[in-house]
This record gives sequence, structure tokens and C-alpha cells, in this order.
Amino acid sequence: IQEQVASAMKNKGVTYSEIGESQKAIDVYDELINRYANSTIDNVQVQVASAMKNKGVTYGEIGESLKEIDVYTELIDRFQDSKSNKIQTDVANIKNYMDNLIKNLK
Repeated sequence: IQEQVASAMKNKGVTYSEIGESQKAIDVYDELINRYANSTIDNVQVQVASAMKNKGVTYGEIGESLKEIDVYTELIDRFQDSKSNKIQTDVANIKNYMDNLIKNLK
């Protein structure tokens, strides 16, 4: 049931973000991340990583670039050794994105 709840929470955050409720989206992502941080279920960890990515995107959308970078850094540190192909793809894409983001901030 953790997988379904985590997925529903992520979708709730996405919905809030889509309707312009950025802080509510961030709050939902934080709740998901905190609730399932220590889950040993791979698909739940995929949802946690996705929530962290979405949280970073949301910060970027509202112009909070430093918070965006902090979230992405935490995601990379936490999941860089993940065995999940989905998470590894996200980590690689975020590393590339962050390189460009940091260059543009200088």
C-alpha cells in the first residue's frame, strides 16, 4: 500500500503545482519525502526521488534557484548509488541540468 499512497501524494503535489499552488505542492512533496524516506521498497524510493525532483522544479518555477540547487544536491547525494535505472536516469539528468543552472547563475 506504500506504493499507492506515495504515488497518490506525488500526483497531489503535481496537481497543486499545475494550478499554481506552489507552496502546497512543496509541502506535499516534503510530506512524501519525510514519510517514506526510509522505505525499503524500490518503487516507493522511485516516488521519493520523483518528489524531490518535482520539489526542485517547483522551486525553480517560483524563482528560488538556490533552494532548487539544494534540493537537487540532496537528491544526488541520496540516490547516486541507487540500483534503480529510473532513479539513475533522473540523477544523471539532474547533474547535467545543475551544471547549466549554476553556470547561468554566475
